[in-house]
Amino acid sequence: MSKITKTQETESSHEFFEDDIQDDDYVFVIRADGTLKTVMLPHDEVTFDTPDEVKKILSVYDILDVAELSEPIVLH
Repeated sequence: MSKITKTQETESSHEFFEDDIQDDDYVFVIRADGTLKTVMLPHDEVTFDTPDEVKKILSVYDILDVAELSEPIVLH
Protein backbone atom coordinates (compact mmCIF):
# COMPACT_ATOMS: atom_id res chain seq x y z
CA MET A 1 0.00 0.00 0.00
CA SER A 2 1.45 3.36 -0.99
CA LYS A 3 1.53 6.41 1.21
CA ILE A 4 -0.56 9.39 0.22
CA THR A 5 0.55 12.98 0.51
CA LYS A 6 -1.17 15.47 2.79
CA THR A 7 -2.55 17.22 -0.30
CA GLN A 8 -4.03 13.96 -1.61
CA GLU A 9 -5.53 13.26 1.81
CA THR A 10 -7.09 16.73 1.94
CA GLU A 11 -8.46 16.42 -1.60
CA SER A 12 -9.91 13.01 -0.80
CA SER A 13 -11.52 14.40 2.34
CA HIS A 14 -13.12 17.27 0.39
CA GLU A 15 -14.42 14.84 -2.24
CA PHE A 16 -15.98 12.72 0.51
CA PHE A 17 -17.82 15.69 1.98
CA GLU A 18 -18.95 16.94 -1.41
CA ASP A 19 -20.05 13.55 -2.77
CA ASP A 20 -21.09 11.43 0.19
CA ILE A 21 -22.55 13.79 2.79
CA GLN A 22 -25.96 15.07 1.76
CA ASP A 23 -28.00 17.98 3.12
CA ASP A 24 -30.27 15.61 5.05
CA ASP A 25 -27.46 13.60 6.71
CA TYR A 26 -26.46 13.59 10.35
CA VAL A 27 -22.70 13.47 10.94
CA PHE A 28 -21.25 12.37 14.27
CA VAL A 29 -17.58 12.90 15.08
CA ILE A 30 -16.53 10.60 17.88
CA ARG A 31 -13.05 10.57 19.39
CA ALA A 32 -11.07 7.36 19.80
CA ASP A 33 -11.98 7.30 23.50
CA GLY A 34 -15.70 7.33 22.64
CA THR A 35 -16.51 10.92 23.53
CA LEU A 36 -18.73 12.86 21.17
CA LYS A 37 -16.73 15.68 19.64
CA THR A 38 -19.36 17.26 17.38
CA VAL A 39 -22.56 16.65 15.46
CA MET A 40 -23.49 18.15 12.11
CA LEU A 41 -27.24 18.32 11.58
CA PRO A 42 -29.25 18.40 8.37
CA HIS A 43 -29.90 21.89 7.05
CA ASP A 44 -33.66 21.45 7.35
CA GLU A 45 -33.68 19.79 10.79
CA VAL A 46 -36.56 21.91 12.02
CA THR A 47 -38.82 20.75 9.20
CA PHE A 48 -38.86 17.03 9.98
CA ASP A 49 -38.75 14.63 12.90
CA THR A 50 -35.46 13.18 14.04
CA PRO A 51 -35.35 9.47 13.15
CA ASP A 52 -35.50 7.03 16.06
CA GLU A 53 -32.07 5.64 15.12
CA VAL A 54 -30.52 9.09 15.52
CA LYS A 55 -32.36 9.60 18.81
CA LYS A 56 -30.81 6.35 20.09
CA ILE A 57 -27.31 7.56 19.21
CA LEU A 58 -27.95 10.92 20.90
CA SER A 59 -29.33 9.22 24.02
CA VAL A 60 -25.99 7.43 24.49
CA TYR A 61 -24.53 10.90 25.04
CA ASP A 62 -27.44 12.06 27.24
CA ILE A 63 -28.79 14.34 24.54
CA LEU A 64 -32.55 13.86 24.66
CA ASP A 65 -33.57 16.29 21.95
CA VAL A 66 -31.70 17.35 18.81
CA ALA A 67 -32.81 20.91 19.62
CA GLU A 68 -30.17 20.88 22.37
CA LEU A 69 -27.60 20.97 19.57
CA SER A 70 -29.00 24.11 17.95
CA GLU A 71 -26.92 26.23 20.33
CA PRO A 72 -23.14 25.77 20.51
CA ILE A 73 -22.28 23.56 23.50
CA VAL A 74 -19.23 21.64 24.60
CA LEU A 75 -19.94 17.99 23.84
CA HIS A 76 -16.78 16.49 25.24
